[in-house]
Amino acid sequence: MKKKILYPIMAILLVLAAMEAAAFVGLKIIGFRGLTQDDSGKAPVAPTVEYNLRDKGLTIPDTELIFRVRPNPGGAPVGGYEMVNSLGFRGREFGEAVGAAVKIMVVGDSNGFGWDLARHEDTWPAQMEHKLAAKGVKARIYNTSQPGHSTYQARILFEKWFDKIKPDFVIFHLGWNDIWSTPGLTDEETIRVLRINANPLVKAAAATNTYTLVGLILREARQDSKSGFAEHAGYGAAGMKTRVPLDESIDNMEAMVQQVIREGGKPIIILPPYAMMADPELKAIDKFNAAVFTRLRGKAMFIQPSPMRGANPQNWRYFTDDGFHANAAGAELLATDLAEAVTGYTMTGWDYVAPDEWIIPAFATPKEIGGEAEDSSSLAGITRIVDDPMSKTGALVFGPYIRHECDKARATFRMKAGALIEGPLATIDVVAEEGRSTLASMTLGGKRFGQAGQWAIFHLEFSTPEPVEKLETRIYFHGGASLSADVIRVQCVKQ
Repeated sequence: MKKKILYPIMAILLVLAAMEAAAFVGLKIIGFRGLTQDDSGKAPVAPTVEYNLRDKGLTIPDTELIFRVRPNPGGAPVGGYEMVNSLGFRGREFGEAVGAAVKIMVVGDSNGFGWDLARHEDTWPAQMEHKLAAKGVKARIYNTSQPGHSTYQARILFEKWFDKIKPDFVIFHLGWNDIWSTPGLTDEETIRVLRINANPLVKAAAATNTYTLVGLILREARQDSKSGFAEHAGYGAAGMKTRVPLDESIDNMEAMVQQVIREGGKPIIILPPYAMMADPELKAIDKFNAAVFTRLRGKAMFIQPSPMRGANPQNWRYFTDDGFHANAAGAELLATDLAEAVTGYTMTGWDYVAPDEWIIPAFATPKEIGGEAEDSSSLAGITRIVDDPMSKTGALVFGPYIRHECDKARATFRMKAGALIEGPLATIDVVAEEGRSTLASMTLGGKRFGQAGQWAIFHLEFSTPEPVEKLETRIYFHGGASLSADVIRVQCVKQ
């Protein structure tokens, strides 16, 4: 009886030994030099996650969070950023808020962390603390924001730290990382895989040559299947998931807000703004903003500084070059509004709707011809100009591919001509479906501009009964005189 059991076990062991030996030889033949800690047991993840995993100067892998900022007990700058504490959070060490009248917890992503702001004093949490002090409010900020984190990761951190901090206010600045598309797993699925990989039995199996060789083969196959996917943001891309599906994002936000309320705290939500020159696909954040506002209206206070919104032609001044991280000036705007919110907390007077007006600086849009020039008479301070009358023809302005939801609308173009020529100088139009559908168009002769060197306004009325994902406004230059474009305004028309 024992032999009947022993022989099959021995046979299995021999087969496994043979597979291990064959895998060892195979790895030697291909010149494999071993997996790094970051590569071992990794699931296919979104480009934003890959970016942060590679940013070893600032972040480290984490089984529970995918990645997090490196703990920094020494106090020296980490990845160029000042004031990263021993827990990997930006700001002072967490501890008792001695003498503080108000405890404020910040739950956010790179915007709360202060991306591209090396000096801690430039970040909006630090600036808010100073502004509150100027109002006579001694506040203590506990900033748990982590660059690259989604609402799913933020919720894990929130649930770990909320009861320890017991804050009076919780400020949420989230959403950007949720909307990134991924050809692999969502954040929730990735963390499940990482937890399985952390099991001792799985770790033991992962240490074998057989596991490594099979993993390499599967990784190569997966890489081939991913090759057709672009790195982009937005909901509903064919064959793609988002890091956190929209409904789950809103569920995460609601769960955190409800816990704050149950414990007697006050939730404040920053609806992420962006500059008009931001990647058009990042404008998917409008869906997130609208969904969060709809679900949590009446439960939280919302912050949306108007200078940083699309209706301000100079909103680009408040962002870094990527168009969605606040620079020091943008951080100060946020800090000012947040200090006002903390000292006069109220949930009345909301005005948020899905954006129904955009003022688009021409200089921030794509182009085929022309360049940029400072102009004190411009609403944006900078114009898009083709100053050679004999320049080649082409698109002086196109884009910016905004999401447009209202039925009746008007596009207003502000331009000026260097001379009042007889023939056509420019064609303006509004299109959808990446130029395949023309909603309105007008060709302008030089004399339509009224006076050379003076700004003229031209309107196009158009209708979009169904929402348009990528509405585009264009100016086509025909030649014959110089032409400047200032701003283009797209607004819904009340019926």
